[in-house]
Amino acid sequence: MTTDLLEGRKDRNRERMLAIARFCAVILSVPAFGVGLIIALALHSVLLGAVAMVVVAGGVAAWMFAALRSFGPRYVTVVGAAEVGEDAQPRLHNLVEGLCVTSGVTKPTLCLVDTPSRNVATVITAGGETPQAAMIVTAGLLADLSRIELEGVIAQQLSHLRDGDAAVATFVAALVAIPLIGPVALPRVRAALDADTEAWADLAGVRLTRYPPGLASALETLAAGATTVPGVPPTSAHLWLADPLGAPEPVVPHPPLADRIAVLREL
Repeated sequence: MTTDLLEGRKDRNRERMLAIARFCAVILSVPAFGVGLIIALALHSVLLGAVAMVVVAGGVAAWMFAALRSFGPRYVTVVGAAEVGEDAQPRLHNLVEGLCVTSGVTKPTLCLVDTPSRNVATVITAGGETPQAAMIVTAGLLADLSRIELEGVIAQQLSHLRDGDAAVATFVAALVAIPLIGPVALPRVRAALDADTEAWADLAGVRLTRYPPGLASALETLAAGATTVPGVPPTSAHLWLADPLGAPEPVVPHPPLADRIAVLREL
């Protein structure tokens, strides 16, 4: 049962993306139809109303597309992350490169947030057939985790990339961050997200490393300290391994770390 659910994550995420995209199309059509109707009635011209509808729909679509496309790179800056090279963090780069080969995932850009808290996030920075991504790690995570623990965390994050979780999560965070549209879309996209995504990624990650105690120990280290990350908006908290807010009202709450640890310890 668990194996079947893990294998079907890509398909479920693809369905979620399509559902959210269809909802976005509905959002686009409402203002366009309204403007077109007003112009058609005011000028007594169906043709002018149709032209206005197309122009408004195209303008709003271009605005939304630009906002969605720029979200990933902008998010790295918003949380105060900076790209970190192999010379500065050889252990991190070596682990990521090895696990990328094993999982068949393109290596993400590695970025560091200079905070003592322990957390990590993965965000899509460019779309396409092979999406580009950035993995954002905190200084505290690198300082406090052993190599085995860090390997478990990285495998968990790469499973988000491989199985499409990161694409859905980034799309949702970008959509709800758009002024005016975000508040309208929030209830719908919240329903599209799976509250147990991180827990499923835990299981997918340990299938990659074949060592559940590594990730379980890492989550215990996170639970023993702070996971808050300055500058993280509530609408993007779901991008992180653990709760980065220390406050309520994210788009989707994280499963309690204690519950996730208990599941991993039983494997």
